[in-house]
Amino acid sequence: MAVSPVRTLVNEEETCTDGLPLPATETAPHAYISRLAELHDEAAETALIANLLGRVPFLAAGVAGATALAVLLIHADLAPSLTWLVLIAAGLVALMRAYVTAMAAPFDRVPLRIFARDLQAIMLYVGFAWGAGSFLALPPDVGVLQAVVFSVGACVLVAAIVRAFDATVSFGVPVIVLSATAAAIRPMDNSVLATAAILAAGALVMGAAFVFERWLDRPEQMGFATLPSN
Repeated sequence: MAVSPVRTLVNEEETCTDGLPLPATETAPHAYISRLAELHDEAAETALIANLLGRVPFLAAGVAGATALAVLLIHADLAPSLTWLVLIAAGLVALMRAYVTAMAAPFDRVPLRIFARDLQAIMLYVGFAWGAGSFLALPPDVGVLQAVVFSVGACVLVAAIVRAFDATVSFGVPVIVLSATAAAIRPMDNSVLATAAILAAGALVMGAAFVFERWLDRPEQMGFATLPSN
């Protein structure tokens, strides 16, 4: 049966238990430092995605609460409102399903990476569902402020809860595009102003989410010491 290599020191030279010297690249100090840097990166990635996983219930509750509040305040027709509610509910079910699946192994990198990938797709769908509310839930005579709050306000809510640029932009882009389109074609006063305001405010939110994530990714913000890459 083969013996697993164990490092020993023989005649001041590092060898394996089979008597063969270790490759020079393995005994070089920078090899150990490089491996330590890799472990640091893996730990940072796991911590970031695990924190993101922990925020999913708050994200689902926030979107559900915003949806209920919008329905109560807008007083749109029943049929389109129900259609919009079904679309949002389907997205929330998918979101919680991904959460439950990932929670089965919350610190395993493979399930966490699968969760992070699925989260982007789910948030893209939820963004389209929310953006569809600009056609289904908002009345034709909605004002500029209401249209901006409905679209950009949802993006701000998601960005504040999820604190991840990928998920924020996956949700925000379809919301902003659909809401701006609805404002442009809706027979309302100041439709051009509403469209421009939605696009400008949406771009501002996406930019702020990007800057915040770059700041959050700094090692000192994650509680890790900075390590050399090689």
